[in-house]
Amino acid sequence: MISLSSIRTLFTEAWRTAASEPTLLMPGIFISAIALFESSYVWKIFGTFSFETLSDTPIRSLLFLSTLIVTTTILKTLAESQIFIAAAARILRQPPLLTPSCRLKNALRYLVIEILCSSLILISAVLLFPILALKQPSILLSILAVISALIFIYAAILLSVLKHMLFGYGTLSSLTPRSAFNLSIRLLSRYLNPSIIFLLILTTVLSLFTFLQNLVILQGAFLYSRTAGLFIETLSYASVLLLGTFIALFSTTIWVHFFLLLTNRHREEKIEPIILREEIPETPPKKKKKYH
Repeated sequence: MISLSSIRTLFTEAWRTAASEPTLLMPGIFISAIALFESSYVWKIFGTFSFETLSDTPIRSLLFLSTLIVTTTILKTLAESQIFIAAAARILRQPPLLTPSCRLKNALRYLVIEILCSSLILISAVLLFPILALKQPSILLSILAVISALIFIYAAILLSVLKHMLFGYGTLSSLTPRSAFNLSIRLLSRYLNPSIIFLLILTTVLSLFTFLQNLVILQGAFLYSRTAGLFIETLSYASVLLLGTFIALFSTTIWVHFFLLLTNRHREEKIEPIILREEIPETPPKKKKKYH
């Protein structure tokens, strides 16, 4: 059974891994830079659209914006996969995971798993939206909407946890997709409650860091309005980029440690072959034959 002390240990180990591995820094900065670009430009443009003016919006603009969002999401997922693979290779001391061919293969697996799980969540949200969008629903429909929303939240939580277990089995082993899926389902069913508690705690912690990041943005905007200058603007962007890098590294490496904890894999030590762990009985010395 996973206790709160083990979850606290996970946070400590994830911080140590994120802070002590220089190879994780570049993909973390890349994710943070893309997220900064999205929050500064992409989502601001997306927020100007509304359902009333959607029909008047040129199709080219919608296609361009949709392509931009999909492209940035794919780039962030690929960079996140490199953090996951590099952290696991360091923890398990498996340099073969860092070879270019292995990195590319596992990055594509990571991307496919992300697309499938995100598509399921998106489809569920689209199916739920017509019920929630009713302007004057009846009491029965209101109850149905609440139940549907709770089911959607629970399903999204399960898919989020299952996704990271699939990441572990799919990228850190040579299992077939079917075997990886079956093992992930078994692992999730065995550790269902601890996994949900862990996800909720992690979401709360990351929300606090995101809130801190927004405070830095607001503080930078306030200082820039008072004393407009290149130094203040650069300092504000650098602070947001630094916090975003830490969030990207921490939120990925902690899932590596959580997966290894659930699967009882050895961390920070080489895994010896099974034969080396067993006691091999000594063979008696051969008797020399005497020749007459």
